[in-house]
Amino acid sequence: MHIKTQLMKNTLLLKFGLSALVLLSACLHPAYSQGYIPPSPPQVKEIKIVRGKNDTVTNPLHIIVGVAPKGSKVRVNKIEVKVYKTGSFGFEARLSPGRNNFEIEAVLNDKTEIVAFSVYYNNKPKSFPPVGLTPESITFFPEGKTIWLMEGEPLQVRVVTKAGLKVSWFDGDPLFELKEASEKSRTQIGPGRSIYQGIRMVTHADLSNGMPTISITSGEEVQEVPIPSHICVLLPDRPTTVRTLNGAFLNESWGGDRLGGSKINMLDSGICLEVIGKTDALFKVRLGRNHSAYIPESVVEVLPDGYYAPISLSGSWTVSRSGKFDVITLPLPERHPYTIYQEVEPNRLVIDLYGVYCNSNWVTQSLGVKEIKRVDIRQVAPDVMRLIIDLQDKAPWGYQVEYKGNSLIVKIKHKPDLSKVADGDWSGLTFAVDAGHGGEESKGAVSPAGFAEQYQNLSMSYILKELLEKRGAKVVLTRPHNKNVDMNDRKKVVNDALADFLISIHCNAGGNPLRVGGTSTYYKHIGYRPLSTAILSRLLELKVQDFGNIGHFNFSLNAVTECPNVLVETLFMSSLADEELITDLAFQRKMMEKVMLGIEDFIKENI
Repeated sequence: MHIKTQLMKNTLLLKFGLSALVLLSACLHPAYSQGYIPPSPPQVKEIKIVRGKNDTVTNPLHIIVGVAPKGSKVRVNKIEVKVYKTGSFGFEARLSPGRNNFEIEAVLNDKTEIVAFSVYYNNKPKSFPPVGLTPESITFFPEGKTIWLMEGEPLQVRVVTKAGLKVSWFDGDPLFELKEASEKSRTQIGPGRSIYQGIRMVTHADLSNGMPTISITSGEEVQEVPIPSHICVLLPDRPTTVRTLNGAFLNESWGGDRLGGSKINMLDSGICLEVIGKTDALFKVRLGRNHSAYIPESVVEVLPDGYYAPISLSGSWTVSRSGKFDVITLPLPERHPYTIYQEVEPNRLVIDLYGVYCNSNWVTQSLGVKEIKRVDIRQVAPDVMRLIIDLQDKAPWGYQVEYKGNSLIVKIKHKPDLSKVADGDWSGLTFAVDAGHGGEESKGAVSPAGFAEQYQNLSMSYILKELLEKRGAKVVLTRPHNKNVDMNDRKKVVNDALADFLISIHCNAGGNPLRVGGTSTYYKHIGYRPLSTAILSRLLELKVQDFGNIGHFNFSLNAVTECPNVLVETLFMSSLADEELITDLAFQRKMMEKVMLGIEDFIKENI
């Protein structure tokens, strides 16, 4: 028993000693107090070419990027190039037609390594296949493989095929050859070709015999080409109606990019909308008689025949106070679609309700409200009623719009207590700090030397958390660990905490890796622009490149309306110079200190 007990004690002492050693080692690290140290990629032991080792290229400007063992001297074709602290290096070459040979030499101590390869530059102009009767492209407006139109609406077509032909559609309706096409257009479509265009007000009868064809005639030869899209004509007396689901939102157009379409605002569930068109997975819906928007097919359900978008009269409404919010309650017979936007100078929230006719003969207003200065209501179109909400402060502090039953509820968040900020006491403020990306599902950008953005973002979020908490603020992290968190779950963290500010930390990527990328801030709602401007102004004190303050940005967390928010794209992971800075923990701390000072500047402007 004595021997067993002693062995257990020795084991505990060993474990304690190892733990203490790890803790001491971490404490000696200059960034330990932040709470998270990002892992570094494995050290390279030989030259690694990460860009530029192409077989054939068509651009004479050629960029080579690689990684060498740290401390190496690197030469590309006998020309010494800069090797950054990360081990990354780059070279920009002007290629000659034909084969170009490259020799990369890395020297570390007494060891020399050479990597050789060649790149073939093909400077011949783009070749085009022989031209025939078959169209090389057929495009429509509205665009899409699936197109719905209201009867009598225009459908435009553009066909690229052989020049000098007779081209028609819809049983002989001619398309017109654009014989005065620009030189640029001719270069793009190729020699011997022309653009043919036409427009038709489509009727239901046009499709009674199936999809139309494009008819192409050359002398005695005629070729019928099926239209590559499915077209449907909607009838006004047989409306297609959809109803919004949870997470619904409106888009301004049928376009999009990697962040999706340009969003107007979120919509509550249970709102019926008339469909007046479709472009692939986007319904075009009628808001008012002269107003429309687009909504994804995935956030609505199609209702059976007999449903239609409602028309309502408004009644009396109230303005009151509840906790940290001023609340506007507008009862309606049905749920109606709405659009929301901010105005500045004066600070104002404007809500347009569609399908609603004003019958509000009184507005009961509590004198105890704090943030709402005054309210007004106007019928700005026959079926559009507008709520105008003027606010007390020059900055908006957040709002929510939703239905409870059929009553539209607008909650205006009160300005937080800023009275102690000037004395360095931020104890009355709550911050949500978001570390962009995370986990295997969303790694973000990876730098030339192999540093992953997700780790740098998490590191900086912990640094910012520490800095804010030292001033007494409460901080919640939307992604406290290295795993992916859904955007809706991140928003829930923000809203459950009733956060006064949301700061999302990212690293940028793209462009020429041999050029400095720079820092930037992003906002969606115009009322939150001063916050992003204040933070960017402070970041630029670090003498980093100004990539800009980008507005109307379609990032999910910029769409949050419940509190002022900003996306901070610290530096470019893809830029060799930026990579060296943003992967340095001391520089990460400097950037987060500037972010905090930018927040402080914004707060002091609004005390």
